[in-house]
Amino acid sequence: MKIFSKVNALLCSAMLVSCGEVEPTNYCEDSLTNSLTSYRYVQGFVKEGLRSPASAVFTSSQDSLVDLTYIGNCTHRVKGFVDAQNAFGGTERNEYLAEIQYDMQSGNVTLLSLDM
Repeated sequence: MKIFSKVNALLCSAMLVSCGEVEPTNYCEDSLTNSLTSYRYVQGFVKEGLRSPASAVFTSSQDSLVDLTYIGNCTHRVKGFVDAQNAFGGTERNEYLAEIQYDMQSGNVTLLSLDM
């Protein structure tokens, strides 16, 4: 098993070296927006602001109501809707607009703003 892991590590390293440098701006855009990772990060931040996070049902990222936008400087804007229980146990639809920023050095994602 250890040999297999070392071979995989060598193959991965060789692929990374052969690809050359990744342009930082493209990396920010591709790694979050295209993989929809920005959408998933924002869902976590939105859940934190809900009264009943476990009841949250988000609109699909493919829904026409969802807008994923790369706005530059490793910053992404996500607009969407979430259905969740309110204080009375009824389901309520909330629109949200969030901006997050990816820090390439630390690998952290920071919530810049969230309107719900």
